[in-house]
Amino acid sequence: IGLNDRAKDGVWVWDSGDPSTFRAWSSWYNPNPNSEDVAHMGSFVGGLWNDDLSGDLQFGQALVEYIN
Repeated sequence: IGLNDRAKDGVWVWDSGDPSTFRAWSSWYNPNPNSEDVAHMGSFVGGLWNDDLSGDLQFGQALVEYIN
């Protein structure tokens, strides 16, 4: 969804680098340091968020921001 904590574990920012204060984590979310750095939205958790390994997303869902 464009949210990650690659630079510092637990500090979630948008891909633009802007800070993020909104969260919609599912109960599956488990903040493991140095393991899962990108957020994704999962239908298996009702559209709430979970974190995953960078590049390991397998659910085929996306949230896109279009800037004209």
